[in-house]
Amino acid sequence: MVGEIGGAAAGYITPGTDNRAALTALADGIRARHPQAGQGYWALRSWNMLEWQPVVLTLLGVHGLGMLPCLDTLGLRVRGPMVMGYRLPLHIPARGETPALIERGGRQLRIVAESLLEDLNGVIRVKPLLARRLLADRVLGVLLDLAARRPDLPDDLVEDYAQGWLSALNLEGQSALGTIGWKNGRRRLVLERRACCLAYRSQGGGYCDSCPVLPLKTRIERVQCH
Repeated sequence: MVGEIGGAAAGYITPGTDNRAALTALADGIRARHPQAGQGYWALRSWNMLEWQPVVLTLLGVHGLGMLPCLDTLGLRVRGPMVMGYRLPLHIPARGETPALIERGGRQLRIVAESLLEDLNGVIRVKPLLARRLLADRVLGVLLDLAARRPDLPDDLVEDYAQGWLSALNLEGQSALGTIGWKNGRRRLVLERRACCLAYRSQGGGYCDSCPVLPLKTRIERVQCH
């Protein structure tokens, strides 16, 4: 992730602006890279490319820096089949207690995600339920990654944060955290995904370790190997 300060710019996708050309370039780039994967994969891959940076920026700000960046004019840079790089306006990020930042950040992220999904559906159709579940999976997955770097955070607090994010995003029930036994006899929080991103259809792709298509036993074995 490479960020810049500034407003809307050519080659960037910015909520609330005319993004058809940039979104078409993204979907076409994914289609050209993975022609055998099919319409479903192209659509979900496009969506995952759009939502990952807003989620990472929001959660990293809240749980990593104790502040919330403003995403009102967030720009997402399209590079062929990828979305990498962003632009943010010059501003002072909001500060506050973590629960308050989660509530505010979740609402902001929901507005951004809804705008991006509406624009994407004008180019390639994404099933709303799958989009919501993939977004929820992303949020909780990023939360777990950040929590792994914070040994001071107890699991019950991480679970409270997870519920706070899902509530603020209006995504209750669309993803979840669970626990499994670990090698040292302790329990570990893991992501219980609700949607498959269809990565196995892509060139050289396979099933994610937490893919809900896999049997539960296989998912547990895969996670325990890491």
